[in-house]
Amino acid sequence: GPEREMDAIQAKEEMKKALEEEEEELLSGKINRHEHYFNQFHRRNEL
Repeated sequence: GPEREMDAIQAKEEMKKALEEEEEELLSGKINRHEHYFNQFHRRNEL
């Protein structure tokens, strides 16, 4: 129904907002995504 559609739209908006915030953090240098993944990858390999 229409309610389900509204939920989907809202979820999409929230996803977009979250991605944009993450982009801003990346651009401002708070997160180094590559390094983050690299570290996670290495930690997993050590186990």
